[in-house]
Amino acid sequence: MAGYKVNGTDLDSLLEPWQSGDGYAAATGYKINGSDLNTKYAPASVGAAFSGTTGYDDNGTDIGPRFCAKGQRITTLPINGQTYTVSGGRGTSSLTIVIQTNGMYAVIKDIGQGSQATLASGPWLPSGDSVSSYTVQFTGTAFISGTAPGGGTASYSNGAPTPTDISVNRSFTASASATTVGTNALQYGDVEIQLFKSGNLRSDTTITFDISAAG
Repeated sequence: MAGYKVNGTDLDSLLEPWQSGDGYAAATGYKINGSDLNTKYAPASVGAAFSGTTGYDDNGTDIGPRFCAKGQRITTLPINGQTYTVSGGRGTSSLTIVIQTNGMYAVIKDIGQGSQATLASGPWLPSGDSVSSYTVQFTGTAFISGTAPGGGTASYSNGAPTPTDISVNRSFTASASATTVGTNALQYGDVEIQLFKSGNLRSDTTITFDISAAG
């Protein structure tokens, strides 16, 4: 229990709990067991600010908007910050990120001839939430694609360039293709994966890819 209530509702039910690395809201002057509320609740900067009133003021200003509303924390998928390298021979090498209708995500590499492997997977949908409440957007933030002398191509396809419902699996694929002897192709860059619940950003993840093919 927080020790503070709003119209009979404990602040624990209204504000997001603090986690290591969150930083702190401005000091409130309200303490639980001798510790300022900063050590118990996450600052608004980690998500969406609490929009109601708590009835507790600091110099005449309600402290609520200093904190993140319960359930509004912006999270990252476990793949955040990872670099994925795909290097193949003649044919097409690719990396695909899939946000699936079953609430799972997957990162899949393909080096041609049906040689696929799942590099990472896990749940993207928070427990108790519905897929129908979410949209996804993929954004290439630093695309640099090129081909070496002798030919070859590099490209990407984006199944959700703007916030898009997840009524079907949505994916982003970056690829490099070298289909004849002596050709080479490469592509490297970043892709940001954003998940929105009812229009509000709830998850923000960026990965780096490095893809090459040598004919």
